[in-house]
Amino acid sequence: MSENGLDKRGMITLLGKDGTKWRVNRLREQGTGRMSLGLGWRKFAIYSKWLKDGWILYVGVNLGLPLSFTRENGLDKPRLITLLGKDGAEWVAYLGWESKGGRMRLGKGWKEFAKANGLNIGESFTLESICKDATTMLSLSSTQS
Repeated sequence: MSENGLDKRGMITLLGKDGTKWRVNRLREQGTGRMSLGLGWRKFAIYSKWLKDGWILYVGVNLGLPLSFTRENGLDKPRLITLLGKDGAEWVAYLGWESKGGRMRLGKGWKEFAKANGLNIGESFTLESICKDATTMLSLSSTQS
């Protein structure tokens, strides 16, 4: 990212689907050097309909899960987890910690699962925690545009 200047703290302008510009604070995380979006990101995500009831609706490399959901379902430790698609197909994804906030996220394997199940940016979906043979899994129970 250094060749495009995105490795430095400061402000960045995000462009909404309708052309609206949003100024968002760009932060560098201590220790890891990773860049993240700060002040302004949440408002942009809500306006863009990417955030609903604590869920990020953007289908990317990772999916952040609400803290209350992971705690209630015993999903509070990093591990591999099985995801069940609409057709019953099983996918394996990594359930790991987000770098801050104490939330869990679906990482490696999530993007492929989302693509195979037709999940798109801005689409709302529900993951349901189910237990099969004493193993907790996440099942895609509904989708809606």
